[in-house]
Amino acid sequence: MLPDDETSKRLRALDTRHRRAYEILNEARDLAEKTSRYDSQAVRRTMSDGFYENTGGKRPHEWQLDVAEALYLKIDCTIIAGTGRGKTIPYMLLSYLPDNSEKMTAIISPLKNLQREQVSH
Repeated sequence: MLPDDETSKRLRALDTRHRRAYEILNEARDLAEKTSRYDSQAVRRTMSDGFYENTGGKRPHEWQLDVAEALYLKIDCTIIAGTGRGKTIPYMLLSYLPDNSEKMTAIISPLKNLQREQVSH
């Protein structure tokens, strides 16, 4: 266990990175809106609705939509989350966009259960 001051320091650093990540996402949204009439809400709605229709009524988490949108805007992403938390869902969300309807995404995973789940969707 980390001492309280060390824990606080790490949490502040994570919070700083988190805020910066959203600044980068917002800057990319603004640029895309100015250069190509990008509509963030429409993109997010399309991904969320596609996911809903193909997963028996489940909705993606906001962070999953954030990651998918960042990937769509060509922003490099890193996700830190435990097993089973939905880290591969952002890749699935991208497939629901009209621009990507004819494209294929390969997800390579050593986890057998995850492989089976991905194949079923």
